[in-house]
Amino acid sequence: MAKEPWDWTLEDLKSLVDNHADETVYVDFKSSESFRDLERAKNEISKDVSAFANAGGGTIIYGILEDESRRAAFLEAGVDRTTVTKEWIDQVVHSRIHPKVEGVRINPIPSEDADRFLYVISIPQSRRGPHQASDKKFYTRRNFLSEPMEEYEIRDVLTRERAPDLTVQFYFRRLGARIHRFKLDWSNPETVQTLELNAALQNQGGGQIQSALVLLCVDQRLAPETSQPAVNHRDLFLVREGERNAVRVWEIQWRPRGLPLFRGIEYLLLDQELQVHFKSPWLEGPGPPFILWEARAPSMEPKSGFARLVREGDSVAIKPESTLPSFELERESAGRDFMREPDRALAPRLPTD
Repeated sequence: MAKEPWDWTLEDLKSLVDNHADETVYVDFKSSESFRDLERAKNEISKDVSAFANAGGGTIIYGILEDESRRAAFLEAGVDRTTVTKEWIDQVVHSRIHPKVEGVRINPIPSEDADRFLYVISIPQSRRGPHQASDKKFYTRRNFLSEPMEEYEIRDVLTRERAPDLTVQFYFRRLGARIHRFKLDWSNPETVQTLELNAALQNQGGGQIQSALVLLCVDQRLAPETSQPAVNHRDLFLVREGERNAVRVWEIQWRPRGLPLFRGIEYLLLDQELQVHFKSPWLEGPGPPFILWEARAPSMEPKSGFARLVREGDSVAIKPESTLPSFELERESAGRDFMREPDRALAPRLPTD
């Protein structure tokens, strides 16, 4: 499902049930009956929301029953909209969890019964934790459940705010300007379009980043290339969700031009824009072309992201996906190892004396 949970509709919830979506560490299906006892519901909401915030973030869906395999099995009519409102849930989240969890989004979805709502609660991973539930305990997500945290887990969350958190955000570039949606002429499906890409490096955590290693994988259907000389790449295969896709891979050793990468500072990933080429039908069918990245920096857990080039109206956009299943690169039997001899050519050049 391409849309974010806060934009889901009743049809999206029906699709989860029709496709027997799995409950995961990041998705929790709950019955509307959870609100039968409102006082107990308040405690459970504080427990589950704080657990997701302390872990990796996630989504709670009220109104879907699961089967024995923890798969979506039945869509309920929902809860009385006059008894449980979006404002009521928001008040519970902000009054019963300490410190407060920022960024929680509550999506009330009208059911087929006009007097009832289904609720989708989206919780981001928090960098201000650990968060304590109303029973004075700290919870995390483990084995599909909200369970009390171990002492080492509490310490890990306490250091999360001080640790760097490097993220890579791709966009189009034209004459030095940043463009998130690029308007195109779609009249001729055989026209080969050419656009330039770059990415912003941001530290959304604490501390500073003096250097980073970025693995950049671009779908071979985009025929990615750079005009910068002496840039090395590999043409490999990316295995993701059981699919095998040809990709062009760069390993980029990045260092800042001046100040280290603090929160609030932004740098370019590439010194020279990357060109991609495509025909409009490729962006409209299933499985549009993609970009995948993995970033590593000192004192930071490796982080990955995945985005697709898609058509939105008369424009092309780079749309990140909210979840990234595990992936593997099929490596060559000979040659240098990944992440051991990175390519410095694409990274921004440092000032010279």
